[in-house]
Amino acid sequence: IAPLRRLEAALFMIGYDLGEFNTNVSLDDTGYDAPVTRENASVNEVDTPSVNEVVNTTVVNGRAGGGNNWVPTNWVPTGCQFNPFIHAYLAFRREKTIDGRDAFIAWMQVNSQYAPATLWAYCFPFSRNEFDLFGRSIEDIERIAAGKEDGLLAALFTQTLKPFALSGEREKVCLVDVFITGRAYELFATDAERRAYIMQSGYAGTYNAAGTLMSVGRNVGKHFDLLNAKNRPTELFKRFFAGFSLEG
Repeated sequence: IAPLRRLEAALFMIGYDLGEFNTNVSLDDTGYDAPVTRENASVNEVDTPSVNEVVNTTVVNGRAGGGNNWVPTNWVPTGCQFNPFIHAYLAFRREKTIDGRDAFIAWMQVNSQYAPATLWAYCFPFSRNEFDLFGRSIEDIERIAAGKEDGLLAALFTQTLKPFALSGEREKVCLVDVFITGRAYELFATDAERRAYIMQSGYAGTYNAAGTLMSVGRNVGKHFDLLNAKNRPTELFKRFFAGFSLEG
């Protein structure tokens, strides 16, 4: 068990989740060896398109976010579970007067069975480039833990919903993963097709990394009501990501 725990911790640190590994799926099932372009593909125009039909070569070439900004196209996050950890963090804040990553991890080591390296990895959404949660007021954390639109507003330091946008840095990876995941579920019927789409688009380099990306996207998306129970975009998703594109 100990070696597996260490392996799990190491994989989490580089963005993989053991739960995402599926040894029953052959790489031949992904169909990602022949990228072609379909210009201006619309989600509403197709029911179950092939992966090759919807991959835009401008993504593979590294253009993302719209406008003149160049941002990374690899959006694989550190494997994490946002929903249970934001609730754990709320419990920590209610119990302790101190705050910070080190204090939270020390508290979690006493109150959970996670390895320290896994705890560090699971704090990925708490970082400054994501939701910047450490040091927030407990009122903010309560709203964020409650999720839905109000929780999203609190997480983004805003009182009104503003269209999602990126700067030239690799930031807000969790929310970008929600966007990618929502599109993947809207466009494709099978897990293999979704992972192939994500790899061909350049968002992830391997089958398992694509799974990690969608795992985080599903967890964060459902928490903030951006994705429904079937992992498809909600009305809030469409308002929040209106005009946003990773295709240049």
